[in-house]
Amino acid sequence: MSDLAIDPQVEGDKQKLIAYLTETLRKEMCGVADRSTCYESLLRFTNEYEIPDFRYKKEFLSDIIREQIARRVNKDRVTSVLVKNELTFDQEQKVRDWNLAGVYPNENGLYVNPEELMRPDIFANNYKELF
Repeated sequence: MSDLAIDPQVEGDKQKLIAYLTETLRKEMCGVADRSTCYESLLRFTNEYEIPDFRYKKEFLSDIIREQIARRVNKDRVTSVLVKNELTFDQEQKVRDWNLAGVYPNENGLYVNPEELMRPDIFANNYKELF
């Protein structure tokens, strides 16, 4: 999966963008993937540890993806900063184990939302030890 950045200052039809991105991401994450791979992709995308009542159905998958995209597209400012490119699976898991608000790891990199990061001191120490 690739990263995508959306500039909230650019004018355009957000509903059309949300619909397009929802369908594109659903196909990429779950279109030809088995149930388990689809589920793992959605966990990384939503930054959740589980998805209650998960169903491997197009409508269910689209609803989860659409909700995440709409939340991101409708922001009025940039709230995510890439601090490290390309994490290994082990690095991603270790960062998740930190359980820090505002820290978002995935296979493409490590992102931090400075508005949500309540313990930058802990983040900095963990970051130094891991990388």
